[in-house]
Amino acid sequence: MLIIFALIFGGGFGWNRGQNNCATTEDLANGFNFSASANRQNEILSEIRQEGRTTDNAICRIGYQNLEQFNSIMRQIADFCCTTQRAIDSVKFDMANYSAAANAKTQEVGQKIMDKLCGMEMAQKDAVIAQQGQRIAALEADARMYGVVRYPTTATYASFFNPFFGFGNGCNNI
Repeated sequence: MLIIFALIFGGGFGWNRGQNNCATTEDLANGFNFSASANRQNEILSEIRQEGRTTDNAICRIGYQNLEQFNSIMRQIADFCCTTQRAIDSVKFDMANYSAAANAKTQEVGQKIMDKLCGMEMAQKDAVIAQQGQRIAALEADARMYGVVRYPTTATYASFFNPFFGFGNGCNNI
């Protein structure tokens, strides 16, 4: 067994490639430095990965916050549009009511004017009818009195005889 042991570690079959040297302090220091360098590289790589995950998380949070703000703005815009539309509808309704009230008032005033004009025309017609009635009555009275001699009710002064009192039966009175 010693022979096998010697063959394995003695430079024959132990894959030592013919280097039978012992590890020096420099070799040990280089090994430790390499190990420390590898560990430091692993730490740096871990920190880079951690920073990448932190950056990814921050980007995701920013995306979610932007989405929430965008949704909030969209809700505000929708509320603003709805509020504006309701206000416009209210103004249209009020304008329609004001227009209807103005039309009713205009119609009422127009009707009053028409009633006043009709009243004036009726009064004028009644006045014309009354005037014509008086004229007809006067003409009828004149027609009834046509040919009737009317005696004066007052005595007039004349230098000659009054023809209505029978002085000479109306002959040679003038």
